[in-house]
Amino acid sequence: MLMLGVVSEVGEVDVVVNLPNGLTGFIRGTDISEEFNQVIDNSPEDDEMAENEQDLDLCDVISVGQLLTCSVIDIVTVDKTRKANLTTKPEIVNCSVNKQDINKNMVLQGVIQSVEEYGYLVNVGVKGVTAFLNKGEVLLKKCDIVRVVVTTVNEGNLILGLYEVGMKALSDKTVTTFSSLSPGHLVNVTVKKHAANGIRCSFLGGIVGSIHLIHLKDMYNSKSVQDVYPTKRKLLARVLLINPENKVRPLLLSTVDRVTRYCSRYRAIRYSVLPLPG
Repeated sequence: MLMLGVVSEVGEVDVVVNLPNGLTGFIRGTDISEEFNQVIDNSPEDDEMAENEQDLDLCDVISVGQLLTCSVIDIVTVDKTRKANLTTKPEIVNCSVNKQDINKNMVLQGVIQSVEEYGYLVNVGVKGVTAFLNKGEVLLKKCDIVRVVVTTVNEGNLILGLYEVGMKALSDKTVTTFSSLSPGHLVNVTVKKHAANGIRCSFLGGIVGSIHLIHLKDMYNSKSVQDVYPTKRKLLARVLLINPENKVRPLLLSTVDRVTRYCSRYRAIRYSVLPLPG
């Protein structure tokens, strides 16, 4: 299960993440990425590495307010409160993505693997794929978590750009398979039917999703869902959760303004909180 989260706290050993529906998640330092584990575990071999990497902490690679796509390891109940254990390791977050699924404009989350002269090698966790991000106005370092968009595909070699979370909805040319979807994507949906706790909708050629009551805007004055959201109504929604194992409701979306209208470049993503509905 993949969820869109916002970092609310960065501690010494773990990261606290706000998730949809009021759920709180935790990412242990060892579940950030293998690149981060290698830097922490391995002793530097030379003075240059010692200066740049030996003091690397969680707060150096993750910031409060940063948007993350997280994979849920498990959900536990502690003192009657449900908490999710999460990971951002690319090979787990992107485990459903195959080499042949990747196309231009696809959005992926990865980790900076190394800093090169003209850019960065990015680990996107897909076998047989090499990804390169050109240097731009935002300076990055090894172990940084980045959301990137594919600009060029050449036999498994990818050229990437930093992904801007914004107001532009995806087209069916961008999403060719279910695995091409990522939490955070903005999509145009059509209301298909109503349920006790919200609505069912479809988009991009038949992909089915759900929007819970708390994620529906314009629900006021005791109006019924059927009155406010009749079938065939077109809506703009952002993907919050992807659960391929749930055949009935594999996707959770939101139409709430503060989620759908969120627009920010990478620099602002790292320092501005996106409040997901609770």
